Amino acid sequence: MSIFDYYLDAFRKYATFEGRATRPDYWWFTLVNFIIVLGLEALIWTFVPIPSDTGQVAQNSPTASILAIVTLVYLLATIIPNLALTVRRLHDTDRSGWWIFVNLIPLAGPIWLLVLLCMPSDPRINRFG
Repeated sequence: MSIFDYYLDAFRKYATFEGRATRPDYWWFTLVNFIIVLGLEALIWTFVPIPSDTGQVAQNSPTASILAIVTLVYLLATIIPNLALTVRRLHDTDRSGWWIFVNLIPLAGPIWLLVLLCMPSDPRINRFG
C-alpha cells in the first residue's frame, strides 16, 4: 500500500467513526496532509507583497487571496476525515473516541493525545472491531 493509498483511504471513509485505523493509516494521512498544507502556505507567502520602505501600503495580491481561499476550503474539507481517523485510531488502541477531548486540557492534553495515538494497536479483537 502506497502513502497516497493511506491518504485516499481516509477520504473513502470520510465520516466513518466506527472501526479501527492502524498507526500507518493515521500517520501517513497526517504526514501527507501536513505536506499539502505546508505547500499551500508556502505558495500563499510567495505571492504576499512585501511592504516598501516608502510607507506605501502594499496591495493584496489576488493570487495570494485565491490561494488562501483554496487553503481554507482544503482545511475545512479535511476536518471530518481527520476527526474520524483520529477516533478510529483511538479505537485501535481499545479506547473510546471520546478520548479525543483530552486534547482540550491545556498543555498536557495534546501531549497525552499524542502518546495515545502513538501507542501500538491492540492485537486482540476489541469492542470496536
